[in-house]
Amino acid sequence: MKERYTYEIATNEQGDGWQRTVLRDDEFSRPPASVVRSLLESWIIDHPGQLTGGERVHVYDLATRTPLAHDGGRVRVLLYRGRVKDHQTTPAATGYLALDERDFPTVDPHDPGERWRRMRASARRAATDRRVGAGAAALLTLTLGYVASRKLRTRRGGLADTLLTKAPGRRSSRRR
Repeated sequence: MKERYTYEIATNEQGDGWQRTVLRDDEFSRPPASVVRSLLESWIIDHPGQLTGGERVHVYDLATRTPLAHDGGRVRVLLYRGRVKDHQTTPAATGYLALDERDFPTVDPHDPGERWRRMRASARRAATDRRVGAGAAALLTLTLGYVASRKLRTRRGGLADTLLTKAPGRRSSRRR
């Protein structure tokens, strides 16, 4: 079912505050967070020369999450339920194109223990990510397969020669 939403797109080019560039309403059939994400993606596609890189798309469905403060963001999208003239005062969803603090880790050089604590915390976060776990499992499987095949090749007259023979009764393709 389509619902009428008003969206506001604002930019913060020089860090001097948000300047509204677009205020429109339209009908959308997707959830508010999806609409905000698509509006941000459209802005990115329409303004390729204005992107510096390293920025992430942050989308918040305000029914479930409170947005973080993105003072250094470059683009902000606010989505309200209703028409331009009589929309709700609180947004249904917000989105930002902004840098993420996690992309720029800081380490206090005077406290080496802090560095290790941060590294352990980062490793724990990575270990809980399903994508990282699957990649690590695949890498471990490949490594074990490589090591096992190297071990088999170094043994003469063992399983390696049996596996490397061309046909039963013939000699191995490897020299002895």
